[in-house]
Amino acid sequence: MESDKRRAARRGGTARAVLAGLAAIWAGNPMADAQVYGVALPDITNKTLIVRPDAVPAGGTVEIVSAVQNLGMAALIPRYRPAPPVAAPGAGERIPVEPPAPPPPTLVIRFMLVSNVKNTTGIPAGEWGLDALDQRDVERQTVLWTVPAETTPDTWYLCADVDPDHNVRESNDLNNRTCQRLIVKPALEPEEAEISGLDGDDVPVDEAAPTEENSTPGFSGLEGAETGPDTPN
Repeated sequence: MESDKRRAARRGGTARAVLAGLAAIWAGNPMADAQVYGVALPDITNKTLIVRPDAVPAGGTVEIVSAVQNLGMAALIPRYRPAPPVAAPGAGERIPVEPPAPPPPTLVIRFMLVSNVKNTTGIPAGEWGLDALDQRDVERQTVLWTVPAETTPDTWYLCADVDPDHNVRESNDLNNRTCQRLIVKPALEPEEAEISGLDGDDVPVDEAAPTEENSTPGFSGLEGAETGPDTPN
């Protein structure tokens, strides 16, 4: 039979563990909630982030390949449920109604161009969302994004943030950001016309100038072409 002294020590140890767990929660430890209360939670993390090409002029387009995986002990379940169909007052049949606007996704993966991987603000670069993800499952998405033409040429970082608005309760929030370097080069200058006049208007081609129709025989325009024989007087 357990002695009173041992029982008191065991209770004291349990109380200390609970207090330590609460202190960890108050200190902002993202794993403490699940550790203390034994709650099974999802953990959505960036599995893959590919940005190609890795150097692009301002105004150019990049392809962003993103994949997230649920490493948690529970599935991600939809936060919103579709609205039920509406019946006409006094009628026994359901009538077609205007479909409601689709609810926002349960979890969002947001892309941002930043000058430093620790920055939380930058140039928005698109986003995608999902509503459900089972344990260990992976979800992939590809997004095309055009770098704003006014972006300063420099070394930037394109980051993918999982659940940046903290709408989903996760067992770990420390693995929600992944970044890839993206070099933004000066914007390409528009190609200049070979012959241009005032205000950019093209100058008409001189009728006497050689063209394909009135070119001198023996001049094909190809490099290394030979001239024809001299015409006798």
